[in-house]
Amino acid sequence: MIFFASIIAAIGITLFLVSYIAKMLLAKRPGMGWVFLAWITGGILATVAMIPLGMFATELDPQVLFIVTLVLSFIISSAAYKYINQMGWGGAFTTNIASTVIGMITFVAVILVNGHSIQGTLESFEQLAKQKEAVSGALAEGDFTVDSLSVAVQATEEEFPDSEDNLADADEEMEPVFKENDLLPKGAVREQQAKQKPYVAPKYHVVSIGKIGSYIGRPIRVNRTNGKTIKGALVAIRGNSAVIKRRIHNGLATTPIALSTISKLEVYR
Repeated sequence: MIFFASIIAAIGITLFLVSYIAKMLLAKRPGMGWVFLAWITGGILATVAMIPLGMFATELDPQVLFIVTLVLSFIISSAAYKYINQMGWGGAFTTNIASTVIGMITFVAVILVNGHSIQGTLESFEQLAKQKEAVSGALAEGDFTVDSLSVAVQATEEEFPDSEDNLADADEEMEPVFKENDLLPKGAVREQQAKQKPYVAPKYHVVSIGKIGSYIGRPIRVNRTNGKTIKGALVAIRGNSAVIKRRIHNGLATTPIALSTISKLEVYR
Protein backbone atom coordinates (compact mmCIF):
# COMPACT_ATOMS: atom_id res chain seq x y z
CA MET A 1 0.00 0.00 0.00
CA ILE A 2 2.86 2.39 0.85
CA PHE A 3 4.60 1.51 -2.41
CA PHE A 4 1.55 2.43 -4.52
CA ALA A 5 1.04 5.62 -2.49
CA SER A 6 4.69 6.53 -3.21
CA ILE A 7 4.14 5.96 -6.92
CA ILE A 8 1.07 8.20 -6.93
CA ALA A 9 3.00 10.89 -5.06
CA ALA A 10 5.90 10.61 -7.54
CA ILE A 11 3.51 10.97 -10.48
CA GLY A 12 1.94 14.04 -8.86
CA ILE A 13 5.33 15.67 -8.24
CA THR A 14 6.44 14.92 -11.81
CA LEU A 15 3.23 16.36 -13.25
CA PHE A 16 3.59 19.53 -11.17
CA LEU A 17 7.22 20.12 -12.19
CA VAL A 18 6.62 19.34 -15.88
CA SER A 19 3.57 21.61 -15.86
CA TYR A 20 5.69 24.42 -14.39
CA ILE A 21 8.38 23.88 -17.05
CA ALA A 22 5.75 23.89 -19.83
CA LYS A 23 4.43 27.18 -18.47
CA MET A 24 7.94 28.67 -18.55
CA LEU A 25 8.25 27.53 -22.18
CA LEU A 26 5.12 29.53 -23.06
CA ALA A 27 2.76 26.58 -23.51
CA LYS A 28 -0.85 27.68 -23.99
CA ARG A 29 -2.06 24.66 -22.04
CA PRO A 30 0.48 24.09 -19.22
CA GLY A 31 -2.00 22.60 -16.74
CA MET A 32 -1.27 19.27 -15.03
CA GLY A 33 -4.31 17.72 -16.67
CA TRP A 34 -3.09 18.66 -20.15
CA VAL A 35 0.39 17.33 -19.35
CA PHE A 36 -1.10 14.03 -18.17
CA LEU A 37 -3.18 13.84 -21.37
CA ALA A 38 -0.01 14.38 -23.40
CA TRP A 39 1.65 11.53 -21.48
CA ILE A 40 -1.19 9.12 -22.21
CA THR A 41 -1.62 10.14 -25.85
CA GLY A 42 2.11 10.03 -26.59
CA GLY A 43 2.47 6.63 -24.94
CA ILE A 44 -0.46 5.12 -26.87
CA LEU A 45 0.68 6.53 -30.23
CA ALA A 46 4.28 5.41 -29.65
CA THR A 47 3.08 1.88 -28.78
CA VAL A 48 0.87 1.70 -31.87
CA ALA A 49 3.77 2.86 -34.05
CA MET A 50 6.00 0.07 -32.71
CA ILE A 51 3.76 -2.69 -34.13
CA PRO A 52 4.34 -2.02 -37.87
CA LEU A 53 7.99 -1.19 -37.12
CA GLY A 54 8.49 -4.62 -35.55
CA MET A 55 6.68 -6.31 -38.46
CA PHE A 56 8.45 -4.70 -41.41
CA ALA A 57 11.89 -3.84 -39.98
CA THR A 58 12.91 -7.42 -39.19
CA GLU A 59 16.06 -7.22 -41.33
CA LEU A 60 17.56 -4.38 -39.26
CA ASP A 61 20.30 -5.01 -36.75
CA PRO A 62 18.79 -5.27 -33.22
CA GLN A 63 20.90 -2.33 -31.97
CA VAL A 64 19.88 -0.16 -34.95
CA LEU A 65 16.24 -1.15 -34.43
CA PHE A 66 16.52 -0.21 -30.75
CA ILE A 67 17.91 3.26 -31.63
CA VAL A 68 15.21 3.80 -34.27
CA THR A 69 12.56 2.81 -31.72
CA LEU A 70 13.87 5.32 -29.16
CA VAL A 71 14.06 8.16 -31.69
CA LEU A 72 10.58 7.44 -33.06
CA SER A 73 9.09 7.22 -29.55
CA PHE A 74 10.75 10.53 -28.59
CA ILE A 75 9.43 12.32 -31.68
CA ILE A 76 5.89 10.98 -31.22
CA SER A 77 5.76 11.85 -27.51
CA SER A 78 7.19 15.32 -28.28
CA ALA A 79 4.47 15.81 -30.91
CA ALA A 80 1.89 15.06 -28.21
CA TYR A 81 3.31 17.88 -26.08
CA LYS A 82 3.35 20.24 -29.09
CA TYR A 83 -0.25 19.76 -30.16
CA ILE A 84 -1.92 19.05 -26.80
CA ASN A 85 -0.06 21.62 -24.71
CA GLN A 86 0.17 23.95 -27.74
CA MET A 87 3.83 24.92 -27.80
CA GLY A 88 6.63 25.08 -30.34
CA TRP A 89 8.79 22.11 -31.32
CA GLY A 90 11.72 23.42 -29.26
CA GLY A 91 9.55 23.69 -26.16
CA ALA A 92 8.02 20.27 -26.83
CA PHE A 93 11.44 18.61 -27.08
CA THR A 94 12.64 20.38 -23.93
CA THR A 95 9.49 19.46 -22.01
CA ASN A 96 9.79 15.84 -23.12
CA ILE A 97 13.41 15.61 -21.99
CA ALA A 98 12.59 17.29 -18.66
CA SER A 99 9.65 14.94 -18.14
CA THR A 100 11.87 11.90 -18.75
CA VAL A 101 14.64 13.09 -16.42
CA ILE A 102 12.26 14.12 -13.61
CA GLY A 103 10.33 10.88 -13.99
CA MET A 104 13.53 8.84 -13.67
CA ILE A 105 14.58 10.76 -10.56
CA THR A 106 11.21 10.31 -8.83
CA PHE A 107 11.14 6.64 -9.89
CA VAL A 108 14.55 5.99 -8.30
CA ALA A 109 13.45 7.90 -5.20
CA VAL A 110 10.35 5.69 -4.84
CA ILE A 111 12.48 2.53 -5.11
CA LEU A 112 14.99 3.74 -2.51
CA VAL A 113 12.35 5.00 -0.08
CA ASN A 114 10.59 1.63 -0.13
CA GLY A 115 13.85 -0.29 0.35
CA HIS A 116 13.84 -2.06 -3.02
CA SER A 117 16.82 -2.84 -5.22
CA ILE A 118 17.17 -0.57 -8.26
CA GLN A 119 18.82 -3.29 -10.34
CA GLY A 120 16.22 -5.88 -9.38
CA THR A 121 13.35 -3.52 -10.19
CA LEU A 122 14.82 -2.60 -13.57
CA GLU A 123 15.35 -6.27 -14.41
CA SER A 124 11.71 -6.97 -13.55
CA PHE A 125 10.51 -4.18 -15.84
CA GLU A 126 12.85 -5.36 -18.60
CA GLN A 127 11.55 -8.92 -18.34
CA LEU A 128 7.95 -7.68 -18.39
CA ALA A 129 8.67 -5.58 -21.46
CA LYS A 130 10.16 -8.60 -23.28
CA GLN A 131 7.09 -10.70 -22.47
CA LYS A 132 4.76 -8.00 -23.78
CA GLU A 133 6.88 -7.61 -26.90
CA ALA A 134 6.73 -11.37 -27.63
CA VAL A 135 2.97 -11.52 -27.07
CA SER A 136 2.36 -8.32 -29.09
CA GLY A 137 4.44 -9.65 -31.95
CA ALA A 138 2.52 -12.93 -31.96
CA LEU A 139 -0.81 -11.08 -31.93
CA ALA A 140 0.30 -8.78 -34.75
CA GLU A 141 1.26 -11.75 -36.92
CA GLY A 142 -1.76 -13.82 -35.96
CA ASP A 143 0.41 -16.69 -34.66
CA PHE A 144 -0.57 -16.45 -30.98
CA THR A 145 -0.52 -20.10 -29.88
CA VAL A 146 -0.19 -22.07 -26.69
CA ASP A 147 3.51 -22.53 -27.44
CA SER A 148 4.10 -18.78 -27.78
CA LEU A 149 2.26 -18.21 -24.52
CA SER A 150 4.47 -20.78 -22.82
CA VAL A 151 7.54 -18.68 -23.74
CA ALA A 152 6.17 -15.76 -21.72
CA VAL A 153 5.22 -18.08 -18.86
CA GLN A 154 8.71 -19.58 -18.84
CA ALA A 155 10.23 -16.09 -18.69
CA THR A 156 8.01 -15.25 -15.73
CA GLU A 157 9.12 -18.41 -13.93
CA GLU A 158 12.76 -17.47 -14.50
CA GLU A 159 12.07 -14.00 -13.07
CA PHE A 160 10.50 -15.37 -9.88
CA PRO A 161 12.47 -18.57 -9.12
CA ASP A 162 11.48 -18.46 -5.45
CA SER A 163 7.91 -19.36 -6.35
CA GLU A 164 9.06 -22.84 -7.40
CA ASP A 165 10.76 -23.34 -4.05
CA ASN A 166 7.59 -22.30 -2.25
CA LEU A 167 5.57 -24.81 -4.25
CA ALA A 168 8.13 -27.51 -3.51
CA ASP A 169 7.89 -26.81 0.23
CA ALA A 170 4.11 -26.97 0.02
CA ASP A 171 4.27 -30.30 -1.78
CA GLU A 172 6.46 -31.74 0.97
CA GLU A 173 3.83 -30.88 3.56
CA MET A 174 1.04 -32.59 1.60
CA GLU A 175 0.13 -36.22 2.07
CA PRO A 176 1.91 -38.75 -0.18
CA VAL A 177 0.19 -39.54 -3.48
CA PHE A 178 0.07 -43.17 -4.62
CA LYS A 179 0.39 -44.09 -8.28
CA GLU A 180 -1.53 -46.89 -9.95
CA ASN A 181 1.57 -49.08 -10.15
CA ASP A 182 2.00 -48.85 -6.36
CA LEU A 183 -1.26 -50.78 -5.94
CA LEU A 184 -0.49 -53.53 -8.49
CA PRO A 185 1.37 -56.80 -7.78
CA LYS A 186 5.08 -56.75 -8.50
CA GLY A 187 4.69 -59.27 -11.31
CA ALA A 188 2.14 -57.07 -13.11
CA VAL A 189 4.39 -54.04 -12.69
CA ARG A 190 7.36 -55.89 -14.23
CA GLU A 191 5.16 -57.00 -17.13
CA GLN A 192 4.05 -53.43 -17.80
CA GLN A 193 7.61 -52.16 -17.63
CA ALA A 194 8.72 -54.79 -20.15
CA LYS A 195 6.07 -53.59 -22.61
CA GLN A 196 7.10 -49.96 -22.31
CA LYS A 197 9.26 -48.49 -25.05
CA PRO A 198 12.91 -47.85 -24.17
CA TYR A 199 13.91 -44.31 -23.38
CA VAL A 200 15.24 -42.39 -26.37
CA ALA A 201 17.41 -39.37 -25.59
CA PRO A 202 16.24 -36.16 -27.33
CA LYS A 203 18.30 -34.89 -30.23
CA TYR A 204 18.06 -32.57 -33.22
CA HIS A 205 15.76 -33.75 -36.02
CA VAL A 206 15.59 -32.26 -39.51
CA VAL A 207 12.13 -30.79 -40.22
CA SER A 208 10.49 -28.92 -43.06
CA ILE A 209 11.03 -25.16 -43.12
CA GLY A 210 7.41 -24.73 -44.15
CA LYS A 211 6.29 -26.08 -40.75
CA ILE A 212 8.52 -23.78 -38.70
CA GLY A 213 5.48 -22.01 -37.23
CA SER A 214 4.52 -25.15 -35.31
CA TYR A 215 7.81 -25.18 -33.38
CA ILE A 216 7.47 -21.84 -31.57
CA GLY A 217 8.90 -22.17 -28.06
CA ARG A 218 11.18 -25.14 -28.95
CA PRO A 219 14.97 -25.23 -29.22
CA ILE A 220 16.03 -25.20 -32.88
CA ARG A 221 19.22 -25.23 -34.93
CA VAL A 222 19.39 -23.29 -38.19
CA ASN A 223 21.93 -23.74 -40.97
CA ARG A 224 22.06 -20.61 -43.15
CA THR A 225 22.99 -20.34 -46.81
CA ASN A 226 26.13 -18.39 -45.83
CA GLY A 227 27.43 -21.42 -43.92
CA LYS A 228 26.71 -20.14 -40.42
CA THR A 229 24.82 -22.18 -37.81
CA ILE A 230 22.60 -20.56 -35.16
CA LYS A 231 21.08 -22.34 -32.15
CA GLY A 232 18.44 -20.99 -29.81
CA ALA A 233 14.73 -20.96 -28.91
CA LEU A 234 12.23 -20.02 -31.60
CA VAL A 235 10.23 -17.09 -30.15
CA ALA A 236 7.92 -16.08 -33.04
CA ILE A 237 7.45 -15.86 -36.79
CA ARG A 238 7.21 -12.24 -37.93
CA GLY A 239 6.54 -11.70 -41.60
CA ASN A 240 9.16 -13.68 -43.52
CA SER A 241 11.58 -13.93 -40.59
CA ALA A 242 12.05 -16.32 -37.68
CA VAL A 243 12.84 -14.62 -34.35
CA ILE A 244 15.34 -16.70 -32.35
CA LYS A 245 16.43 -16.05 -28.77
CA ARG A 246 19.97 -17.32 -28.17
CA ARG A 247 22.70 -17.04 -25.58
CA ILE A 248 25.76 -14.93 -26.27
CA HIS A 249 28.85 -14.25 -24.19
CA ASN A 250 27.25 -11.34 -22.30
CA GLY A 251 23.63 -12.50 -22.00
CA LEU A 252 20.67 -13.17 -24.30
CA ALA A 253 20.06 -11.81 -27.81
CA THR A 254 16.93 -11.88 -29.97
CA THR A 255 17.86 -12.30 -33.64
CA PRO A 256 15.50 -12.17 -36.66
CA ILE A 257 16.52 -14.54 -39.48
CA ALA A 258 14.98 -14.37 -42.94
CA LEU A 259 13.35 -17.68 -43.88
CA SER A 260 14.82 -17.44 -47.37
CA THR A 261 18.35 -17.70 -45.91
CA ILE A 262 17.66 -20.97 -44.04
CA SER A 263 19.10 -24.01 -45.83
CA LYS A 264 18.29 -26.59 -43.08
CA LEU A 265 16.07 -26.48 -40.03
CA GLU A 266 16.43 -28.85 -37.06
CA VAL A 267 14.28 -29.06 -33.93
CA TYR A 268 15.45 -30.54 -30.61
CA ARG A 269 12.99 -33.13 -29.31
